[in-house]
Amino acid sequence: MSAVADVYDALTSRRSYRPGWTAERATQYILSLAGTQFNRQAVEHFAAAVTPYPLCSDVRIGNGRYAGYVGIVSAVDKSDMQHPKVRILFNPYGQRVDPIEIDLAIDRDITISAMSISELKQLPKQVA
Repeated sequence: MSAVADVYDALTSRRSYRPGWTAERATQYILSLAGTQFNRQAVEHFAAAVTPYPLCSDVRIGNGRYAGYVGIVSAVDKSDMQHPKVRILFNPYGQRVDPIEIDLAIDRDITISAMSISELKQLPKQVA
């Protein structure tokens, strides 16, 4: 278990030679190594404890009515960490919108992706 936690910390930490990975990317990578590089049971415990979308993390909506919109994770249910609640704050053009709350536990067909620091820097100044 400590090896899994150590790798997660190393991947998500910023280094002088590279930016830190998003929690989503690091979690997906660790899950892909279950049973080969890591003990499968240790990875299952890790996945039950660490959310790929931490509270207040920036995300982009991938599909549906709000495709391309940007928001933050507003709540994470411990029993379903893959499907958080998201508060949409900006349209695809970086313009502020009235906050819209979507619950991915209900709207399961909507996908999100975590936004990296470099993606956030590319947003219009009013968004970042």
